[in-house]
Amino acid sequence: MAATQTDLVLKRFASAVRQAVPTVAVWAHGSLALGDFQPGRSDLDLIAIVEVPLDGKDKIRLANMHQQFLEEEPAAAKLHCSYMVRAEIAEAGADHVTWAHGTIFDRPVTPVTRQELLEGGLTLYGPPPVELLPPLLPGQLEDFIRRDLEEFWLPATGRPQAGLCSGCGTSGWTWGFSSWPALS
Repeated sequence: MAATQTDLVLKRFASAVRQAVPTVAVWAHGSLALGDFQPGRSDLDLIAIVEVPLDGKDKIRLANMHQQFLEEEPAAAKLHCSYMVRAEIAEAGADHVTWAHGTIFDRPVTPVTRQELLEGGLTLYGPPPVELLPPLLPGQLEDFIRRDLEEFWLPATGRPQAGLCSGCGTSGWTWGFSSWPALS
C-alpha cells in the first residue's frame, strides 16, 4: 500500500521531534487513530512522551521545529502535539507543553484523550500507549465529561439552558443538569 501525504508528514514529524527533545514515544489519537480522519479537514492530534521535563530552551527548540515543519509541510498546518513527561504521565490533571494553533502553551491531556489512546492510540514511535499510560480511575472519564459540558460547552453556547428536551415547544430545546443521562 502506498503511503499517503499524511503518513509521510507523521513519519517526518516523529523523526523531527526525536531530534529536538529526548523522546520515548509518539502517538496519534482522535480521528487519525480511530479511523475517521479526513485529509485537509481533520486535525493531526499527537502526543509525544518525553524523557525529562521541558525547560525554556526546549520549548523554543520545539516552537522553532514546529514553525519550520509548517513552512516545509503544508499538510502539517493542523498538527497539534502535547508533550507529556514520562515521570508525570499518571498525573491526569497536570499541564503539559502543547503546540497547537501556531503557538506553544501548557494544558492538560484530558481523560477523553487518555481513553482514546488506551482504546485505539496509533503508535508512530516507541512503545504503545497501553504500555505507558495507566488506566483511568473508575468514574474519571464520566466526571470529566460532565464537568466539561457544564463548565465549558454549555456556557460557550451563550444559552445556559440550551440542550435537548422533547415536548419543549417550538421555541427550542431545553434541559436541566438533573436530566442528563447517566454516563456510567
